[in-house]
Amino acid sequence: MAHFCTKCGTAATAEARFCDNCGAPLAAAAAATTTSAPAPAPAAPAAASARPAMSPRTMGLIGGAVAVLVIGGGLLAFSLSPESPSAASFTRAIDRHFADNPAARDQLLCFNNLPYKTDPIRADEYDQRTRGWLDTLTRAGVYAAPRTETTGGFFRQTQYVYQLTDIGRAALRENRLCVAAGVQVVSVTGFDQIQKNGDRSTAIGRATLAPVKEADWLSKSPERAAILQRLSGNSMTGQFPLALVDKKWQVDTTPRSARNWPQRADGSADGPLASRPEMPAAAASSPGLLDKLSSMFRFGGHPLVGKWTDESGMVSFEFTSDSMITNSVSVPATFKTKGDDVYITPANGGGQSIIVKMRDADHAALDMGIMSVVLKRVK
Repeated sequence: MAHFCTKCGTAATAEARFCDNCGAPLAAAAAATTTSAPAPAPAAPAAASARPAMSPRTMGLIGGAVAVLVIGGGLLAFSLSPESPSAASFTRAIDRHFADNPAARDQLLCFNNLPYKTDPIRADEYDQRTRGWLDTLTRAGVYAAPRTETTGGFFRQTQYVYQLTDIGRAALRENRLCVAAGVQVVSVTGFDQIQKNGDRSTAIGRATLAPVKEADWLSKSPERAAILQRLSGNSMTGQFPLALVDKKWQVDTTPRSARNWPQRADGSADGPLASRPEMPAAAASSPGLLDKLSSMFRFGGHPLVGKWTDESGMVSFEFTSDSMITNSVSVPATFKTKGDDVYITPANGGGQSIIVKMRDADHAALDMGIMSVVLKRVK
C-alpha cells in the first residue's frame, strides 16, 4: 500500500525507505510494524464426549477371531494328547496295518498251497487230495474242466491237467489264489486291558475280520462257505499286538512282539490267524529227514531198501542195495542220497537218474519229471 513523505508530501511506494523528491527518510509501513493478533486456540474437547460406538460388524469380527483362537487352542491340545484305547482306535490301527502291508493282507486272504501261477497244473491220477481241491476250484470257475494225459516211458501214468480261466487269472496275486481285494475289522476287544512297561503302552487286540470286495470266483461258488472254512477255519479271527507309538495306536510288528502272534497250523508264527490252508499230499516234504534216517542203515545202504507199492497197489517196486526190481525184472542200479532225495541210476539207463523224494520212513514220491508217483512201503 502507498504512503507519503512527511516533509514534502510526495507519494512513495510501500517498499521505499527514502523520498524520491527530497531524500528524507520515510516512516516504516504500518503493515510491517503491526503485530498480527494470535489465532484463537481450538476449543478443548468436551470432557463428556465419548469415543465413537463400535459397529455390530466390527464386534462380530473380533468375537469370531477370539472364537477361532479358543477353538484352535483346543484342537492343538487335543492333537498333542495320546489316542485313547478304544474299539474305534484299535479298529483304525488294524485296518491301517492291512492297508499298508499287502504281504500281511495276502497271507490272510490268499491260498498258497499250490503254485497257482503255474499254468496248467497237473495232478497225478492217484493224488486224490490235490485233485479234489482243484475240482472244487473248477466248479468255482477258477479252472476249466480238466483234460487227461497219459505219459509213457519207464512208467505209465495218467495225469489230470487243469487250465486257468480268465476269472482264475484275475484272482492271482504273485503265486497265490486270493479270495478278496482286502480285509476289514468287524469287531475288536482288548482295548480295556492296557499293559504299561515304563512309558510304553501295549495291548492285545482280538479282532474278527471280514473280506472286502470278494473275488468273483468265491462269491459265485456253490461251496463258498467250505472254501472260507479251509482258508481261515471257523471264523476269520486273530490276535494283534498293538502299541501306542507317536501317540497313535498301531499294530506292533517289531520282533519283540512276535511271541504274541498266534501260530499257523504249520507251526509258524508269521501271521495273525491260527488257521491256514493245508498243503496237498503231493506238495508235502520233510526237510532234513534223511539225516535222521541215515543212521538206520548200514554203510552202502539207502532208505529205499525194501518193497514198495503205489497208492493203487497196481505197481510194485523192490529195492536192494544195488538193484531195483519191478514186474519181476531186476535192473542193476546205483543209489546216491542227497538231502531227502535218493538218486537211482539204472545200469542200462544211459546215465540218467530217477529221483525218489523221501517223505518219511514209509512214504516217498517217485519223480518222473512232469509227474510223480506216490509210494508207500510194504515191508
